[in-house]
Amino acid sequence: LKTGFSDIKAARQYLADNQAEMEKLLEKYKAVPHVRSGSNAPRIGEDYRKGADVTPEQFQDAFGFRGVQFGNYVEGGRRQQDLNQAYDALMDLAAVLHLPPRALSLGGRLGLAFGARGTGGTDAAAAHYERGNVVINLTKREGAGSLAHEWWHGLDNYFSREQGGEGVREEMRAAFREVNGAINRTRMQERSRKLDDRRTKDYWTTKPEMSARAFESYVISKLHD
Repeated sequence: LKTGFSDIKAARQYLADNQAEMEKLLEKYKAVPHVRSGSNAPRIGEDYRKGADVTPEQFQDAFGFRGVQFGNYVEGGRRQQDLNQAYDALMDLAAVLHLPPRALSLGGRLGLAFGARGTGGTDAAAAHYERGNVVINLTKREGAGSLAHEWWHGLDNYFSREQGGEGVREEMRAAFREVNGAINRTRMQERSRKLDDRRTKDYWTTKPEMSARAFESYVISKLHD
């Protein structure tokens, strides 16, 4: 944070005399700018629901998730809105990936939650994927716009578990290696390292996080096309 001292004694004396100022500089240095836009653009795409609300039964029949959970503070009207938007988003994702919609539930093993599994608080995550429970949680206030990112974490984790059990085809392992290689050939790792330099533990430069953010950008680009 400060350089140019003649020796360690001078540096320590400066710190002792300017503790409050240095703490403010440290907090400013550790602050990471928002990596997403402040708001989501309106969705433009096919009207899969024909203007009608999707029922829980229709949602389950379309995707086959292990379960869909709503938090206690996600009220009735908001639940319908979340279900409609998730239905449209998942249908869009299936179209981008050229997959049947039911494939997105990863063989019925993936769960989905809305405002049900977050802890809240300052700088809380907009969404997260729980590896142990195999479930995506989208927070009530900030979850919109994070579905593709978290779905990739689910897919990544799915093949990780398969590799430890039934095994994964060599073609799939090669595809994952190529994805990680392609990411490393960009400046993404360099930019991520600058963010991790401000942390005590790597996060931005980990393979799961960089690949999820690359996939998120890919989906945004394909939807724009």
